[in-house]
Amino acid sequence: MFYHCFARQLDNQWYVLLNKDKDRVIKEVVDPFVHGQIKNITHATTGKQILFNFKTLVTVSVYRTKKRISKTLNEKGIPTFIASDECHKFDCTDEVVEEVRSSHVSPRIRSILEMNVSSSKKQMFVIMNLNDKLMDSTYDVVIEPVAKEFGLEPVRIDKRQDSGRIDDQILAHIAQSKFVLSDLTGERPNCYYETGFAHALGKELILTIKKGSVIHFDLRGYRFIEWETDKELKGELIKRLNVICKK
Repeated sequence: MFYHCFARQLDNQWYVLLNKDKDRVIKEVVDPFVHGQIKNITHATTGKQILFNFKTLVTVSVYRTKKRISKTLNEKGIPTFIASDECHKFDCTDEVVEEVRSSHVSPRIRSILEMNVSSSKKQMFVIMNLNDKLMDSTYDVVIEPVAKEFGLEPVRIDKRQDSGRIDDQILAHIAQSKFVLSDLTGERPNCYYETGFAHALGKELILTIKKGSVIHFDLRGYRFIEWETDKELKGELIKRLNVICKK
């Protein structure tokens, strides 16, 4: 199998790499393009080594064929392979780019992402201000019993006895949970970080906050349960779970 890379520069010149194996195409073009690198390349005309800024590339396309292809340009200066009507049949750009991106993800994060695509546990991970008497009481009186009422295991990291790094455990529990409840009372940065992580994973997210607390600008457009008393929070939480548990 042969891989070919066609990269168009800002001045509409083409940087072409043909009839190579996939690893070489990734190493010489796709990886530097994805990560905006400046690298030494061989000039196509002079054969000399030059520094090339891969950020100047406008588009990069990768194709896979069973046979070799030749480097020819049409009258407009476009590679004839790119100009052909059937080149899309051999396009494997998305596959190669995804491989490059995945290779730069740490084993820890890759493991967490794999958890997210597997079947979610019937649990609700709770993000909230810890070591706070008011929030501890709200968790014990409202959140934990309501979650159990809907057949969900409530998970709050300080109540787990697992060994290992706390931040790893938090991300893993978020990835494994069917629902995530995030109470942002107190404006704790770690709570916003964990909420953003849950949102990025596409979790069913329940946002709550005590009335009078500040909602940061990046979340103001999202629907919050704003509560003043435990009774008020309980009623609204039950309403929300009645809806999302039926999905």
